[in-house]
Amino acid sequence: MPSSLLHRAAPIAALAATGALVGAAVPITRLASLAGAQTLSWAFASTGTAAVLLAGAAMLRGNPVRTDRDHLAYYGAVGLFSIALPQLLLALVVPMIGAGLAGIGYTLPPILTLAITALIGMVRPSPRCILGFAFGLGGALLVLLPRGHSADGVQSEWMALAMAVPLSVAVGNVLRARIWPAGSVPLANAAGAMGAGAALLGLAAAAGGGLADLATVPVGLAVAHAAVSAVAFVLFFVLQAVAGPVYTSQVGYVATVVSLAAGALVFGEAIPISAYAAAALIAAGVVLVLPGRESRARP
Repeated sequence: MPSSLLHRAAPIAALAATGALVGAAVPITRLASLAGAQTLSWAFASTGTAAVLLAGAAMLRGNPVRTDRDHLAYYGAVGLFSIALPQLLLALVVPMIGAGLAGIGYTLPPILTLAITALIGMVRPSPRCILGFAFGLGGALLVLLPRGHSADGVQSEWMALAMAVPLSVAVGNVLRARIWPAGSVPLANAAGAMGAGAALLGLAAAAGGGLADLATVPVGLAVAHAAVSAVAFVLFFVLQAVAGPVYTSQVGYVATVVSLAAGALVFGEAIPISAYAAAALIAAGVVLVLPGRESRARP
């Protein structure tokens, strides 16, 4: 394969792999709920296990988690918005609305990330970039909106809560790039941020009495979720370093398709025929927003 083609294909492959892993975490959470895992204890146990895996990997590679002020602030901010809030919200809404519908939480981060980075002057999106995001959003909505018509009043409230996920993820996308500490490496930063997220979830679990329910957490599912989350989070950091926060945010579109497919295959949730057209729109959007389509704004 020519080097130029390989250079262009690498971000797409990384985006697909990251999105697949993120999407796979949703049905795992659903399985844990069906097995009796309580919300706070599940979120803390799975995230804490992922943090241990990442910290161990960082140590083995000679890149231990750094503890200076800049790094600790980075871990706390990214851990809150990229891990703790999304994990907690998903753990709350997945048992109520299902794995497929929970994927709506992954449809808006790309648009929100683009808007935030444009507003704060990080990038100047090109018309082609904006068109690509419109394609991706259109594809996601093509799948999700028809499914939402059957929601009753209670489910609509849970769907509204699920909409808080994309805003938190978008803020995390921007923070990972905006306040990246000098001299950092992706694996160590991922470990530190995951650890901070786990600590925050642990505090929430302790306040809500969830730590007493740790026995309800299926160990195998917790380890599976931790492994998927750990690898996905590292890929997030690597992809963002290569392609920037705007392109990386499209992980949400891929995750939406994966979570919907998993909902159908694992739980028998109905997937509309429009999903095929949606997949084509999302693929077109990803290609249109290849790295470099948006220009960095000058300070």
